[in-house]
Amino acid sequence: MMLRLLLTSSSTLPSAPLHNRGWHISASAVDLQRDCGRGQEHLSARLEEGDVCVYQVGTWMVDNIPVGPGDPPRLLLARVDCLQINWTTDCEHGRILATAVSTRDGDALRIDEDVEFAGIEFGPEQLIARVPVAWADEYAGTLLAPLPDMLAASLPEEEDLEVETAT
Repeated sequence: MMLRLLLTSSSTLPSAPLHNRGWHISASAVDLQRDCGRGQEHLSARLEEGDVCVYQVGTWMVDNIPVGPGDPPRLLLARVDCLQINWTTDCEHGRILATAVSTRDGDALRIDEDVEFAGIEFGPEQLIARVPVAWADEYAGTLLAPLPDMLAASLPEEEDLEVETAT
């Protein structure tokens, strides 16, 4: 039955707003991974297609060990397009396929039309935050909660980093 559901689901985003999804949505707050647990309690278990998230690239922590290519850490915005994650009681493995958010002007988000759909991927350990958003169409959205310009990054020493867009 699950396979049939996957085969029949649409690969394009609907034009109506995508949020208002029930118990795990807070239209007044940003959900932070540091407030969640591991496995089924991980923030990635709450993600749905169309959500906007903040993820970390460069260097990040996994079980208190720095990983990644070693580049300076950065926090980026993306729209979730597909999840391929397995959750257990105490761990999560897989990837998040997403489209890079091109620009942010206050609460307004924009994805340029030439940005590749699901063109980026990252692991659940890189997920920093989930932000409620309403999409007017596939390219324009509005944040439903204030997103701080700086968020705590996943680093050995606590450090706040600026939240950036792809451009």
